[in-house]
Amino acid sequence: MTTTPPPTFQKYYSHLLGPEEYTKLDAYLQTPLPLTFRISNMLTETQKQKLLTQIHTYATPTKKLECYTCPEITKQSLKKDEKHKALHKFLIAMTESGYTTRQECVSMIPSVVLQAEKGMNILDMCAAPGMKTSQIVEDCGQSGGKRK
Repeated sequence: MTTTPPPTFQKYYSHLLGPEEYTKLDAYLQTPLPLTFRISNMLTETQKQKLLTQIHTYATPTKKLECYTCPEITKQSLKKDEKHKALHKFLIAMTESGYTTRQECVSMIPSVVLQAEKGMNILDMCAAPGMKTSQIVEDCGQSGGKRK
């Protein structure tokens, strides 16, 4: 799905970057995002491996940062492409059960950098729906301990 940025955006960034760099930026912004998800830190390593084994029957995710990326599958194709229907249903079921969370890798950076520990007071001032907060809670674990 391609969308054209508003004229004010185009004018501002064309002026700021120059026409050649703006063309590169526009092309980058039009690139579809890959499917990304993270596996709950509340699961044991054995449970995570079992879940990844199941996911491998549908796609080959690559671990990046704290998430898994399926670069060959875009968010749009996951929902619309018939060949990804089973993976889509599986990820919905895993998300509903709390095993996985659909979240962009860039949105996971704050939690990784923060390294929350038990006893810390953290105010999440990011926009809804609260995925970064959920990730911080998961990182602290059920006992509120450090990320492993």
